[in-house]
Amino acid sequence: MRLNPLSSRLLKLVFVLALLATNFSQAAAAPQSAASSIGQSYGGGIIFWIDSSGQHGLIADKSDTSYRMIKWGDAYYLNTGATGTAIGTGAANTKKIIAVQGTKYSYAALVCANYRGGGYADWFLPSKDELYQLYKQKSAGVVTGFTWGAYWSSSEFYVASFPQRQAYAWTKIFYNETAFYSLKDRVDGVRCVRSF
Repeated sequence: MRLNPLSSRLLKLVFVLALLATNFSQAAAAPQSAASSIGQSYGGGIIFWIDSSGQHGLIADKSDTSYRMIKWGDAYYLNTGATGTAIGTGAANTKKIIAVQGTKYSYAALVCANYRGGGYADWFLPSKDELYQLYKQKSAGVVTGFTWGAYWSSSEFYVASFPQRQAYAWTKIFYNETAFYSLKDRVDGVRCVRSF
């Protein structure tokens, strides 16, 4: 049976569309080139932590910020409510700190929020536990370029029994296992992170 020219073209069009649809569905089902391992350059920095699903994690900037040593905040007695310490709380802490302290002067959380490394605008000051994971990868040689000293976390530590009911922030010394809380008006290092 011979097809007329219009039927022949229509059949070819249906075949091409079916072929395109098959290729499109295969491409959509194929995983994208994504972050897959600790130490991989990705998303403007170096992956230093991946969750158990393997789909989400944390990226550290490749170097300290241009503000190598900076205050956590000016008013050490000011309580910002940024008390999250777990992995996944650093970004929320950073937003809380900025909401209370404003943008009139530079301090650790604001420096990270304003950072645009790798073209990304979602950097934040890591929480206490995020900072500890970063320290572990520094010790393993995965993330480098740290100064010999302490780094700020975004995690606040409020001590109601201390004079003036002072609010402190957690810091991590990067040459040993020590983490401690410190007055927020001292200067420490800052390494911004982001999540994926």
